[in-house]
Amino acid sequence: MSAALAPPAEASDRERLGALATYGILDTPPEQGFDDIVDLAAEICATPVALVSLVAGERQWFKARVGFEPCEIPLDQSICAHALARPDLLVIPDLTQDPRTRENTLVTGEPHLRFYAGAPLETPDGQRLGTLCVIDDVPRPEGLTPSQASSLRKLAGQVVAQMELRRAVKFRDAALAEQRATLLRHDALAEAQDAVSAAKGDLDASLDALVAGAMRAVPQAEGGVIEMREGDELVYHAVRGSLVPHKGLRLPLRGSLSGHSLRIGLPVSCPDVLLDDRVKRDVVGPLGMRSALCVPVMRAGTAIGVLKLQSGRVDAFTDGDLEFVRLFAGTVAAGLAQAGEAEAQRLVRKGRDRYRAVFNSAIDYAIIVMGLDGRVDDWNEGATRILGWSPAEMVERPADVFFTPEDRANGIAAKEMQAALEHGRGIDERWHVRKDGTRFWANGEMMALRDEAGTAIGFLKILRDRTEQRDAAARLQESEAFLRSVLDSSADCIKVLDLDACLGFMNQGGQSVMEVDDFDGVAGMDWTEFWDEPGKADARAAVAAALAGGVGRFTGPACTLKGTPKWWDVQVTPIRDGDGAVARLLAVSRDITASRQAEEALVASETRYRDLYDSIDAGFCVIEVKLDPDERPLDYRFMEVNPAFERQSGLRDVLGKWMRELAEGHEEHWFEIYDRIARGGVAERFEHVASALGNQWFEVYAYPFGEPGSHQVAILFNDITARRRTEDALRASEASQRSILETVPVGILFAEAPSGRIVGGNTRIEEILGHPVLPSSNVEAYREWHAVHEDGRPVEAEEYPLARVIRGEAERAELQVRYRRGNGSEVWIDIVAVPVRGQDGAVTGAVAAVSDIDARRRAEEQRDLLNNELSHRMKNLLAMVQAIAANTLRGATDVEAAKEVLADRLITLGKAHDLLLGGAVEHAALEQVVRGGVGLQDDGTGRVAYRGPPVEIGGRAALALALMTHELATNAAKYGALSTPGGRVDVAWSLTGVEADAVLSISWCERGGPPVSPPTRKGFGSRLIERGLVSAVDGRIALTYPPEGVRCVVEAPLRNFQDVL
Repeated sequence: MSAALAPPAEASDRERLGALATYGILDTPPEQGFDDIVDLAAEICATPVALVSLVAGERQWFKARVGFEPCEIPLDQSICAHALARPDLLVIPDLTQDPRTRENTLVTGEPHLRFYAGAPLETPDGQRLGTLCVIDDVPRPEGLTPSQASSLRKLAGQVVAQMELRRAVKFRDAALAEQRATLLRHDALAEAQDAVSAAKGDLDASLDALVAGAMRAVPQAEGGVIEMREGDELVYHAVRGSLVPHKGLRLPLRGSLSGHSLRIGLPVSCPDVLLDDRVKRDVVGPLGMRSALCVPVMRAGTAIGVLKLQSGRVDAFTDGDLEFVRLFAGTVAAGLAQAGEAEAQRLVRKGRDRYRAVFNSAIDYAIIVMGLDGRVDDWNEGATRILGWSPAEMVERPADVFFTPEDRANGIAAKEMQAALEHGRGIDERWHVRKDGTRFWANGEMMALRDEAGTAIGFLKILRDRTEQRDAAARLQESEAFLRSVLDSSADCIKVLDLDACLGFMNQGGQSVMEVDDFDGVAGMDWTEFWDEPGKADARAAVAAALAGGVGRFTGPACTLKGTPKWWDVQVTPIRDGDGAVARLLAVSRDITASRQAEEALVASETRYRDLYDSIDAGFCVIEVKLDPDERPLDYRFMEVNPAFERQSGLRDVLGKWMRELAEGHEEHWFEIYDRIARGGVAERFEHVASALGNQWFEVYAYPFGEPGSHQVAILFNDITARRRTEDALRASEASQRSILETVPVGILFAEAPSGRIVGGNTRIEEILGHPVLPSSNVEAYREWHAVHEDGRPVEAEEYPLARVIRGEAERAELQVRYRRGNGSEVWIDIVAVPVRGQDGAVTGAVAAVSDIDARRRAEEQRDLLNNELSHRMKNLLAMVQAIAANTLRGATDVEAAKEVLADRLITLGKAHDLLLGGAVEHAALEQVVRGGVGLQDDGTGRVAYRGPPVEIGGRAALALALMTHELATNAAKYGALSTPGGRVDVAWSLTGVEADAVLSISWCERGGPPVSPPTRKGFGSRLIERGLVSAVDGRIALTYPPEGVRCVVEAPLRNFQDVL
């Protein structure tokens, strides 16, 4: 066996993997947007499996999936990886035939994938990160329809749009969080510095304010402390948070993280104290500390203490946190003593310098400081990068220069400053203008700056370019609009139910097919109550299956809201929330009324054909058109109707009655057409709807009837309503619905009486006779039709059924003859003729039905041959029964056991013969033979699996194979895999070689049963297994007993299996 092809090089491309990493989507929880797309893809492409697949490193991970349990697979099992090298869809109709996939374990084993179609997920930069794919467990030689392929491409685009939007939102949230954290830290530092200044030498107040400020600047800190050095110890002086209970605690300089920081005079960041050799476990245990930041507090170049922040979580702090703690530690010295004032001022200046560095390092944000008059006081590098103006160009200029002209005209800048004064801050999103005149969409925040007394001294404006995010949001809206349009364009009734099965949503197509004028009128109603009584239980069972996480399916009748009865095919599936729990249900109902009507119509059509020998199933009538004084048609009355008339038209008791009396509102065009036919003398064939007859459609063949001037018309018609409403189901029989004459499986001839002139016939008569209808002018001209009786006598003109009926010799005449076709060949035909009578009961013509019975005659000859064959086979069968009985009794221990075993073997033999009789004695399908041999041991739960190509085998091989599989199945049920609930049997067959050299191999493999050991003795059953089939096909057998289960393999040339005797 050859190895599966390695994934293409694109799967491990570093640039592609780097692009995938930027989306931060791997191993994230399910999201509704992606789940909806795979549900829609599976629905549109009619597949059980749909996946959003991302090819990452050594694995393939599924962001969304339906019909496929694993959330990821190894890369060597990936089919989607092969789509990375293609710019468009990858469609593999049969995975077992494609060299890239035929050895894939998902194809060769469970779940036995067979069909694949994947659209690449291509980013705007051209990187293909994975696919949106649909998978089936059966091959699809035709692949996808153009509509399905187009929809799959568009849905793949929606997946990429969702990913782009998700990344944009992630970047935005991170940037906003960073912005808020930076501002918070600046505020905290400034407030702490103000508090130290306000303390005016109060050491406790200064240190407490600094610890509080540090914890505010680093909110993930659970506890904070300033530890002051006293000799060889550090004393907890100012404490906050979780360390409050430990105020006054003394720790040795050696063995503590703070002591280490103080001794080396450098900041220390410890992500996990339990892994740090500098920390004593007994010291940190009571403090609840797992990670910490320690910064020495310096005065005059000497470390006099430590500012420490701690958390009970591992790796809670960042390098940025450490930097800000250093700022606070530098501020601590300001409150220690008046003597450290100069050092404190230096640290403050340093802090301000760092603030300026941070202020200008935020290049993704435009930060503008303004005075109360709205003029710019300060302008960071981010503002220059985003807006284009330098600080020199903007300082002292009005800040509204970067507002749009329309916003300046409306005084938006002034309104934002007023909102900041009144409410502390003003937030909006709007268009702004760069120096070069281009516009961009930005998120803006205006904050009031106040002094210590709370007096406003200016404003801080922060802008972030959100054009990309806005575009992503627009693409999301387009995606949602597309998904909505797909739902609305679907002819299926798509509903969303709550967990109590109450209606919460119905698409427009569903409202139309359900005849719902206002959804609010049915919203909240119990969906299961819409069904007819027998269907309610099915609906509730489907809901229960979906609530359990599965899929519920059923078909049943239910009326629309306006009472129109319909049949529906329904599927109910769960809709899961972000945690994977079932939150709602999706119910999709497809109107299959037309297909059921089509099935019923087809059955009715077959019935009509069977009865055609006695009567034509089409409705037939003769009418008389009534004219007004101006010779315009007023009405028509029925002169004659056939038995099918009432069934076809729905009208009863019509003889002698006028049409307007029977069907008020009958369309005028009916009267005009029949008047035209009566006047013009030309037959017409047409289709029209009769609204007054319940909007029925009729296919009509109408021709002038009776004597000239009688204004009579003969009408042959069929109700084609079902065909019109169900084009798919009745497309194959379109001709029959168009005209009964063109579709009946017999040839039709019309003749006048008393002359016998042939006036018409259908195309089928020409197919049967092999030449056009002969224009016989009278009965004597029927001699032109060359036919002979069974004894070879020529058929005389007066012997034809048309002649006999026209001359009044019979009400129904039939004749079987051998007819010579136009090409010289002969065919057996059956001719049946019946009279056509006028109003007075006189014969005015005749119609003949001509059937090709050549096949039936050959079947009768075949039947005789079959009887002879069965006689020969009965002799062989009796000989086989005799041998089975003799061998069974020879090895039996008692009579009752022998009776039971013999009965089972004879039943299996009988079933094999049943299969042979179903296949005309000579051959039978191998799978049917095997299933028959296994018999009742296969309980239908899937414990016995059958797998192999279609193969026909001969009678002798079929009998032997049936007996062998019966013996194997009986032994498996008694002692082997089928004797335990978890056991399984795999029966497989395969062909190797080609044509005349083909070899058929059949294997029986048991697993999951009790341990197996070779038998100590062999009875007739074992001999039958080892010798019966092998002798019949001249093959070889391998019967082994490994511990995991019995294995039996038989091989022989295919031609030996297919020998009849």
